[in-house]
Amino acid sequence: MLRTSVKTSLHDLRQSIASRWQMPLLAVSIVLLAVAFFRVQPPAVIPSFQQQMDQIAALQKGGFLSEASQMIQGLLMDQGRPKDERGRLHQAMAETIYLAEEPLRHHDPENIKRIIRNHRRAMAQGTAATAQMHEQMGYAFTWLSNPDEAVDEFRKAIEAGSENTARLRREIVEILRGVQRSSPQLLTEQVMAMLADEKVDPNDLLWAAEQRIELYSQENKHEEIHVLIEKIGPRLTQAGLAPQLAYLEAKMNSLTGDYAEAERILLGLQSKLDTHSDLAARVRWLLGRVHFSDGRPQEALSVFQDLVQVQPSGEFYLAGRLGMAECLAALHHIDEAAAIYEEVAGAAARYAGSQIVDRDAVRASLTSLYAMLRTQGRLEAAARFLRLATSLVPAGNEEMEAFYLRNLADLYVSIGDERVVRAEADAAKPDTTFPTTGPAASTQPRPYDAAMATAHDAFRDAAETYLRLSRVLLMKPEASGEEQWKAAVQFDRANLPERSIAVFQDFLQAHSKSTRVPDVLRRLGQAHQSLGQFKQAIARYEENQQRFPRTPAAMRSLVPMAQCLMALGPSHYGQAEKTLLTIIDQPSKEGRYDPEALEYREALFVMADLYDRWDKPEKAVSRLEEILERYPRDPRIARAQFVLANSFRKSALEILASPDASTQQSGALSVATGAERLKRAEELYSEVIHTLEGRRPNSLKPIETLYLKYSHLCRADCAFDLKEYDRAMSLYEEAARRFRRDPVSLSAYVQILNCYQRMGKDAEARAAVQRVKWLLKGIPEERFDTLPGRQSLAYWEGFFKWVEDSKAFEP
Repeated sequence: MLRTSVKTSLHDLRQSIASRWQMPLLAVSIVLLAVAFFRVQPPAVIPSFQQQMDQIAALQKGGFLSEASQMIQGLLMDQGRPKDERGRLHQAMAETIYLAEEPLRHHDPENIKRIIRNHRRAMAQGTAATAQMHEQMGYAFTWLSNPDEAVDEFRKAIEAGSENTARLRREIVEILRGVQRSSPQLLTEQVMAMLADEKVDPNDLLWAAEQRIELYSQENKHEEIHVLIEKIGPRLTQAGLAPQLAYLEAKMNSLTGDYAEAERILLGLQSKLDTHSDLAARVRWLLGRVHFSDGRPQEALSVFQDLVQVQPSGEFYLAGRLGMAECLAALHHIDEAAAIYEEVAGAAARYAGSQIVDRDAVRASLTSLYAMLRTQGRLEAAARFLRLATSLVPAGNEEMEAFYLRNLADLYVSIGDERVVRAEADAAKPDTTFPTTGPAASTQPRPYDAAMATAHDAFRDAAETYLRLSRVLLMKPEASGEEQWKAAVQFDRANLPERSIAVFQDFLQAHSKSTRVPDVLRRLGQAHQSLGQFKQAIARYEENQQRFPRTPAAMRSLVPMAQCLMALGPSHYGQAEKTLLTIIDQPSKEGRYDPEALEYREALFVMADLYDRWDKPEKAVSRLEEILERYPRDPRIARAQFVLANSFRKSALEILASPDASTQQSGALSVATGAERLKRAEELYSEVIHTLEGRRPNSLKPIETLYLKYSHLCRADCAFDLKEYDRAMSLYEEAARRFRRDPVSLSAYVQILNCYQRMGKDAEARAAVQRVKWLLKGIPEERFDTLPGRQSLAYWEGFFKWVEDSKAFEP
């Protein structure tokens, strides 16, 4: 049964594929072909490590760098690979990455680090370092802006027998020229090695000779320059470089100051050379430098302009533009020069290896120009060029950056000081162009204020620059703290107390043991005080008194502390008086303050203000009379006169209003005393007017303007209080005329009406009411916000209408 069923199944299968016989035949043939191939091919052979390295080298040579890298990575994955093989693979990886990065202008820092890392791993695995490995690492460090390591690797490549010795020496020299702290001896060593090499290429010899001439010039070894040219002259002439030799001779003469001979050689060369050749460009450039150095900037400018036309791009174009900028600056075309310098500075980075122009050359030119302008006293122009020079300092060169930032910050301070002096001098000159009355007087900024605002800008720039410098010097705490201190001081001078407070507080945290701490506490108090933060200011002043009681800074904190106490109101007046008396009346351990001392003078002025505010005229009078006697030339003398006048007037009115003045026995004496004090007050108000009207109106501070206005009114009030109404009315009318476009004139008219009323002159009073109505129309509405009380135009219109409607002056 089983056998039958099997036969049946085979039969059915045959029948089912009878019509598709091609498929099995094809399958069978493929199988047979595969078997045949398997039998005839040789056994599989694994390539040797050397064969794999040869394949990697072939991929590198063909430019298949990605494939080479992948193959190396695959081979490095074998953890059991011998050390020597792993070393060779790391070396091959470094070379592969180097080949990929070498032609690029901008390099990937991570790839550059991989070049160095793989070469070092190769050496760590026992691979002998070759000249090529050191050379590649030298360039890698150059791309990473690490000059010290780059020079070290290039020197090792030379010692290892590199075939590119001259090129590597040039690389070393160009790197060292850009490093401020580089050893001149090392630079000279490389140049001299090239000059001593009898097999060096003539063009490399020419380059080395030019470098040596520059070095000799810096050392003022002019005779050695002559000897050098005589020595290499035959080799250059024999190599067909006689024009280049003549150029070197011209350069030698320009460096030694023989400008006439240099010009003669250069003009002779210029007539023989192809205008568009590299040497012709060098000749034209040097000719321009010769003219400029010989004090002929106009001729030099013409030569540099020709160079720019012939060389519309490249390093000689840039060198020509730099020369033009220097000439224009020398010819006082500062704006044109600055624009070209900015263009050159932006493009110079592309010519880092240029012997003619690079960032360092541009920076040196800008620095030289800054020094010249500063010497001439043209500070603002000097700052423009120094800012640009500072922007060209190489990244990471902290010493150079600190040098430029310090000079720039100091220059800003000088500019600010100069602007302050100019503002003060201008304020002392008569000026009839600035409106002191009318609408413009209330809206136009005072020239003095505008000038001081520009000074504040300079002090702010100085502060920001000092702050930047303090961060550059962070690894030198003492030096950093000094610059931080300067920044805070300049923020204070720039009228930026918030910034000053922040920097001073940072200083206290970082330099708590500095000898400057007492002054920092004093200045912190002043900054808080200027912001109206009187309690914080008092806390700083008191801390200074407690911690550093004998220091000048603590002694100078007493007066401002008293001012803060006064600002807190009458409840603190007693404490303020006590503080001031420690200066004026109470001896200290070091003895009394001398009256000529600044602290004594300031304390006296503040004490007078305190008594005036405290309504203690008798005490104020004695202090103010001492001020007038001791300090008649003090710029605040008008203020002292005004306060003293107020004190005499208050005292007089108190005497006249006292019960004694009404008694028969002492009344006459009291009235006489009161009248005498009113006359003295009137004299003092007149002195204030004389003092302040003798100065430019736009130079007066706002408080001084108020002193002037109220002195006119109060002087008339004294006559009124003396019941001398005719004289008082004359003084009120003078005040009304003087300030006819100011609301203060309305106060004068109110008193004029009072005078007419006291004198019984109703008709004149009615006429005065009509005059004041016309006067109101001429006073700009915004001027009503300039006086204390803030009475509006509507208020005054309503007041005088009420006077008119009241018929107080009707017959």
